[in-house]
Amino acid sequence: MSRRRKDTPAGKDDAALWDAVKSSAKPVKRDTVFRDMLTATTVPPSDAPKRKKEKPRRVEVLPLADLPDPVKAPKHRELRHGCAPGVDRRTAERLHRGKMAIQGRLDLHGMSRDAAHIATLGFVTSARLSGKRCVLIVTGKGKGILQTELPRWLNMPPLRDLILSFSHARPQDGGSGAVYVLLKRDRSLP
Repeated sequence: MSRRRKDTPAGKDDAALWDAVKSSAKPVKRDTVFRDMLTATTVPPSDAPKRKKEKPRRVEVLPLADLPDPVKAPKHRELRHGCAPGVDRRTAERLHRGKMAIQGRLDLHGMSRDAAHIATLGFVTSARLSGKRCVLIVTGKGKGILQTELPRWLNMPPLRDLILSFSHARPQDGGSGAVYVLLKRDRSLP
């Protein structure tokens, strides 16, 4: 934005007006302003409202045994397809690429949600007890309920305690309609 020059008629009028305003202004005495403000807000002690003295409240202290348990952190991180937080890189790659020997198969085609959940619980538990390491669970392709529920089931107890990782299967094993499940080793077995 450009400024007006003082030599223009409008600039001369503005300068004259400003000079008139400056000459009519009176300086403010600071002491009187602050004194007036202090006297207006200060209340004499005799006129101040009296406060009631509050009685001390009694606080009940609970013994440590009666305190609620603090929120516990989850024992395991949530597993997702292809994400293996507790597995070394080589094993995770072998699982993802379908290079691990599949030692058991479960086909959930045609089952209801409840029947498939019970079958998955039984299958994974028995596979772990029999010493199997990698199993395949077939849910079927598409947007079926079993395909969305299986990862949730695998992350819930008691199955999450038995599983290290899971990943989508290779096309020759069922593709997106099947899941490789890597089970934890049972150290108590020979």
